[in-house]
Amino acid sequence: MTEVFIKAGVYIFIICLAYFLKKGGFFKAGEHKVISKIVLNITLPAAILSSFERVEKLSGQLFFILFIGFLGNVCLLAIAYWICRKKSKEEKIYWMCNSAGYNIGCFTLPYAQGFLGSIGVVVTCLFDAGNSIMCTGGTYAVASGVIENGQGEKFSLKNTIKKLFCSVPFDCYLIAVLMKSFEIPFPAFVKQASDTIGSANGFLSMMMIGMMLELRFDAKYRKRLISLLSVRYIFAGVMAFCLYYFLPFDGDIRKTLAVISFAPLASLACVFTEKCNGDIELSSLTNSISVIISMIIMTILILVI
Repeated sequence: MTEVFIKAGVYIFIICLAYFLKKGGFFKAGEHKVISKIVLNITLPAAILSSFERVEKLSGQLFFILFIGFLGNVCLLAIAYWICRKKSKEEKIYWMCNSAGYNIGCFTLPYAQGFLGSIGVVVTCLFDAGNSIMCTGGTYAVASGVIENGQGEKFSLKNTIKKLFCSVPFDCYLIAVLMKSFEIPFPAFVKQASDTIGSANGFLSMMMIGMMLELRFDAKYRKRLISLLSVRYIFAGVMAFCLYYFLPFDGDIRKTLAVISFAPLASLACVFTEKCNGDIELSSLTNSISVIISMIIMTILILVI
């Protein structure tokens, strides 16, 4: 119990540290872009390879968990599109880039490692594999396509697929899934390098969120933030209920899936919001608040299920 609160508290501390260092002038405007490039193209891909290296052969049952992670994103993205389909470009960017995606590697995996056992770690990594197909490139590809189409530009499937495969994390997941499916071992150097580099991913991701964060609780922000988070956590509740009570899996697997259904928003949502020229301050604020909400809900679930 103490370990959970300490780990979650450290993440909150890093976000606050980066925020106050920015306010104090330690970080200059725009320097978060350097961190986001490092996270997106170096530390996150390394963390993906490091996590997948611990996964055993993908059996049929475990492979279905990968599909659950992917489907959760698709459902949230579809809901977001339906809500913002007649709204402004700014609203479309906010909803499409920030509704879907689960922060697994930077936040949820420590919960699985500390309290859900080895099977919990495997399930979490596989859920993240499906999740990352969308949150490391798929969501951005779809969101940018919808936004362009909404501005009178013709939607291009070719450009959407190109954006997806130009995502380094997505490419790493694709390679990792193929290697595990065909039981191809990771080279020793790749294992060591991914472990070392990937260990910095959590810290840099939280620093990135803190550097982007700007606390402006005006009425306009409150309404949009509350609306999005309400949709997100209502969906999480329905998803957790269905996964825990209706899947024909062992209890430990169902418990893990129920807990990670409440994972916070993906930290890369801030990066993709910026790439779409959206409001990164609102995105970062939404992301940070979701970390606090998820920390509370996931801790309760671990204790009561």
